[in-house]
Amino acid sequence: MQSNKRLLLSVFLILVALNVKSQDVMMQPPGNYGLTSVLDGAPPAPGVYLMEYLSYYSGILQNKDGNAVAPNMNDDIKISSALLLNQLVWITDTDLFGGKLLFDALVPVVLLDSKDPYDLVGKSGLGDITLGVGVQWFNKKLFGKPYFHRLEFDVLLPTGSFDLNEGTTPVNAGAKFLTFQPYYAQTLMLTKDFSVSLRHHLSFNGKFKEVPGVDFKAGTFYHVNYAFEHIIGEKRFKPGVSGETRFAIQGYYGGQFNEDTMNGVDMVNSRERVFAIGPDIHIITKKGLALEFKVAFETEAVNRPKGVRSTFRLVKYFAPKQKKSPK
Repeated sequence: MQSNKRLLLSVFLILVALNVKSQDVMMQPPGNYGLTSVLDGAPPAPGVYLMEYLSYYSGILQNKDGNAVAPNMNDDIKISSALLLNQLVWITDTDLFGGKLLFDALVPVVLLDSKDPYDLVGKSGLGDITLGVGVQWFNKKLFGKPYFHRLEFDVLLPTGSFDLNEGTTPVNAGAKFLTFQPYYAQTLMLTKDFSVSLRHHLSFNGKFKEVPGVDFKAGTFYHVNYAFEHIIGEKRFKPGVSGETRFAIQGYYGGQFNEDTMNGVDMVNSRERVFAIGPDIHIITKKGLALEFKVAFETEAVNRPKGVRSTFRLVKYFAPKQKKSPK
């Protein structure tokens, strides 16, 4: 029993050194890794958007050289997570900087699992809630092409389920530290059939203080979701008349600007990096319901897991009530 305990403690130390924590099992906080892509910067109009995501991720932890980690010299560290994410966005009619003021809230629920022989999961359940405020610009021009874009400032609150169990279970639904994460989303309509969308995130992380006597701080992290989109067929979305279908090549890239720190001292070779690519089908029904299914294959990962992420997304739009004109 004591030998197993020592093994788990040694695994925890390895994981901390490799930035493993949170929903995506890394020191960086959980985030939007490819969850949004097609037409990301181009919601149709002000109103309320209800979005539901179902996402499954399974990966193997990689070290600083991009190789699988096997603490017992035999078994890789395999982690999986199932995510249910609930999002509510309200784009108001209030003008701000030439766009429309918006408010955003995300509530994740996470189910985590680590494969034998490593029992590394502390708590699944409620993840870290995100609250945001921003501005959406509709139908502007860039290079003479229709251009939609959005700037939002998000705060990831340390509300998620978490239990280190004396350092033996570092994989938890919550990150247990505050993160400020602004992002900029953009969609450019290149032709009537082709478009490209990007969402740039920048994460500024607070201190993780759940290990007695030690302060960890994840480095500043940039990641971008991308999609190259093509509409299929001649049909275009017309409310109540016809829907439309798009196919896309999408994915994400992330890279860390500076090393993580422990008690203010740099942890050498602790920067994360990841690249993923895969197909996407995006459907809008004639009733305005958006459905999206995508798979992202991580082809490169450093100091974090490398695996496959599958996501289903549903978006329901509620138009604002029209004001009655005075008689």
